[in-house]
Amino acid sequence: MRKFIIPILICTQFIGCTIIKTNNKIVDDKCLIDVSENHNKLIYYKTDTPPKFKGHSDFTKYLIQEILIKRNFNNEEVKLKFSFEFIIEKDGLVSSANFLGSDSNELNSLDKDALEIIKNSVWEPARCNEKIVVFKKKINIYVSLD
Repeated sequence: MRKFIIPILICTQFIGCTIIKTNNKIVDDKCLIDVSENHNKLIYYKTDTPPKFKGHSDFTKYLIQEILIKRNFNNEEVKLKFSFEFIIEKDGLVSSANFLGSDSNELNSLDKDALEIIKNSVWEPARCNEKIVVFKKKINIYVSLD
């Protein structure tokens, strides 16, 4: 029995596997899925077509602008430092938005404003091999305006 299994595995390596599991990650051609998550669905963190924010070409710039407009910073020194992680569902809506590095009870008002903007954002969903998929996005922002 082993004589048949080993050549088949080697053969599939030369033909090309579509899905390989390694260290809690599934590699599917150009897409990566983290299977260590406690979700009932596959969540991609790398896809051949990443999600795109609807309404602005750069979500990070949009987020910074919205915070600055909402807070009406005029000629003040502004330092923003955020790290967020959120899920973009297949319908383009955001779920499971979290501020990284702090408990949600410890968030200041700027953090809460940024989190609210993220939760209300709408995206074109990510795609892997032309198929719409759920995507985990991380954003790190550091802005210093003097």
